[in-house]
Amino acid sequence: MERSEGIVLLLPEDALAEIFRRLPPHSLAVLRCVCGAWRAFIDARRLLRKELPHFLASFLLNFHLLKSLQLLSHPSAASNAADLDLTVSGKLDHVYPLPSVHVMDHCNGLILIHDTVANPATRWSARLPLLPPSCLDRSPQRHFYANRYIAFDPAVSPHYEVLSVRRILYKMSWGNEDHHHFDPAIEALEWPPSPCAMHIFSSRTGRWEETSYVREGDAAGTVADMRGDSIPRKRNAVYWQNKLYVLCETNILMR
Repeated sequence: MERSEGIVLLLPEDALAEIFRRLPPHSLAVLRCVCGAWRAFIDARRLLRKELPHFLASFLLNFHLLKSLQLLSHPSAASNAADLDLTVSGKLDHVYPLPSVHVMDHCNGLILIHDTVANPATRWSARLPLLPPSCLDRSPQRHFYANRYIAFDPAVSPHYEVLSVRRILYKMSWGNEDHHHFDPAIEALEWPPSPCAMHIFSSRTGRWEETSYVREGDAAGTVADMRGDSIPRKRNAVYWQNKLYVLCETNILMR
């Protein structure tokens, strides 16, 4: 009998390993998160790794400017290429029936397309609800806009979150002279602000909620300092160890 972190193992290790091997990968990933002892036990025997693919079968390539999504697959990934096309497709016409597909973000197999979260491998998709009036940004539209990012770790939870992160509009107006008339009071505000309010959708609750975060450290500058002269491009993000890292204006990294 071994006691570790409040978990008591009454079975011999060989018997416990045999039980774990009979579990589906998702359940095994959940058990791995129970405690450090079970995580070490599963990792030492490579139980979960055996259930996962040992090579890259295919990947989706997103062209931002073309708004096109392409599937690139290895010739030996499947015995029948037609079978692969039925399971994973770069067209995603079952999700968004338009000739152009703009992928806003992706994370651990899930992709965010406009207002839809989808899994290309399983052909599952779910529509995001509209932001409620209480979550709408009351700031002048000529100052800010928002990018959405998805956070998902299937080893921790089957649920995902979509975060709406405020961005600062660029100086170029594209013929709209109103964009040149920025409010001096807003331009002088610290950026990122503290507290920093974000709108987050959780698949667990099925709704958007506003959450405030307190900034650690000094501000990167003011809103005016962060405002660029060029056309804003989608800044990528990485979700790692329960933290979302977003590349923001002037190449500052927000966690």
